[in-house]
Amino acid sequence: MVVPKGQAEAIYKSIKDRGGVVELKLYEGEGHGFRQESNMRDALERELGFYEQVLGLKTNLTCSACKIQTSCTVITLLQAL
Repeated sequence: MVVPKGQAEAIYKSIKDRGGVVELKLYEGEGHGFRQESNMRDALERELGFYEQVLGLKTNLTCSACKIQTSCTVITLLQAL
């Protein structure tokens, strides 16, 4: 989810205080939305890792464009960059 820093911190704290699984990653130079490709890629890879951890998803696909193991959803999104 991409929201302003103050909102991100409030959401993070609320989930953490309730014992939920949450990670907060702030990207320098980004606002309400991503502009830098490296940040988009990192955010998508982190999101996939979160789903793998929380939902127990197993992915084992290799993206032909970047030669990393990832999921087809992330491959599609990364190839669009």
